[in-house]
Amino acid sequence: SGFGPSGLMAAPAGFTGPAAVQAWRWLTTAAPAPRVLVCGAGGGVGVTTVVATLAGLLAAARPDRVVAVEVARRDYSPLTRQVCGPVDPVTAGTWLTDHGDRVPDLAELPAGPSGARVVQAGAHWWPRLTEQLTADTAVVADLGSIDHADTRTLLLAHRGPAVMVARADSAGVTAALAALTALDAAGLPHRPVLVLCDAAGSRPGVLRTAQRLAATAADVLILPKAPVLRRSPIPIGGWDRALSNALADLTCALARPDRTDPAPAHVRRPLPIADDTDSATSDTDPTTAPTTDSTTDEEMP
Repeated sequence: SGFGPSGLMAAPAGFTGPAAVQAWRWLTTAAPAPRVLVCGAGGGVGVTTVVATLAGLLAAARPDRVVAVEVARRDYSPLTRQVCGPVDPVTAGTWLTDHGDRVPDLAELPAGPSGARVVQAGAHWWPRLTEQLTADTAVVADLGSIDHADTRTLLLAHRGPAVMVARADSAGVTAALAALTALDAAGLPHRPVLVLCDAAGSRPGVLRTAQRLAATAADVLILPKAPVLRRSPIPIGGWDRALSNALADLTCALARPDRTDPAPAHVRRPLPIADDTDSATSDTDPTTAPTTDSTTDEEMP
């Protein structure tokens, strides 16, 4: 880390090449700061790993101004664990309530070695969370599986960059394309970038077939098998060339103008997300409600 010749933060080791230079420029200079939604075409496909990696990249570019948000409801916080290690998670209900209408203090959230911070937030906390965070705070949100209604609602209302993660095989691609088709029919403003996670280290022929199938309906790239991502979003020694290229291509795809132009305020619709404060769990923080998605990313890169 540190500042490069241009006065911007220096890119991590191994993040090199023309695409990486273009990606790094967007990561460091985009205004307002990027707000990226990440969902999965099913559970356990690598969403948390992708979120942690993007948050780590953004944190390297924008120190102390990055929040990873776990919107997916779970009994525990795999995103906090992956980004920050074995620390207690902080929920949006506690964090935002303590500050009222004031800008919340990011320093109260747990942070990982990358500098990214994590907060758990049920879907109906999302509007308040995004309103109270300052425009220079980058956000990467883990929405969980597209199978959940709240995930679809948030994607349909989002006017910024988004990612859908799927397995790098025919079944994973088929599930992703079916989900994208359904979202299109519901009025999806921008198709998300489709990331195929090659957790199993598939044969090249299998990956090419999956990529060709996916490319018929979406911008698609393959994230190669990389166990290092589960240990650290940005390894001290940097990434290998294949992983660096994949992350640079993903960032460049997210930076495309048709994915980053927000809708005018007067056309933004309120989110029809139910408030679960009547549930048997805490009235102050509904994010502690029983999970409807028990899958995790344990199998992923």
